Amino acid sequence: MGALMLLSLSATAVVASEKPCIAVFNYHDFGPQVMSSDLLGMEWFQWEQHGDPRPKDYPVKVVVYAGYSLAEIEGRYPVIPEKEQDHRYVHLADAKTFVDTSLDTLHRMDPTAEQFTELMADLHQLKQTLNTCY
Repeated sequence: MGALMLLSLSATAVVASEKPCIAVFNYHDFGPQVMSSDLLGMEWFQWEQHGDPRPKDYPVKVVVYAGYSLAEIEGRYPVIPEKEQDHRYVHLADAKTFVDTSLDTLHRMDPTAEQFTELMADLHQLKQTLNTCY
């Protein structure tokens, strides 16, 4: 799995019903673009109309959060095109639903298929990491 930062913070703008948690992932920790684009958008920078015609790794980060408002998360992890700093924001509940749905879909297709083995292992690792928030 790519770089990961997991934080459990206390703050004044914490949503009362949720335990505060922030986890930062790489875009590809959620699988290939074809699978995750409905949740995250395209893998290229969000301020661009399309991706580079030459293969390129975009340093897009996914901020999964609970217990904070979206505005606070956007303030802590801003999108800054001049610095190629691109963040996508996903509530923890949505991230968990995405992972569970993706794993279910892959299991129904063929859980033993070689091309899915690594992807499923990565998604199980992501699920385990997300579950540390609660």
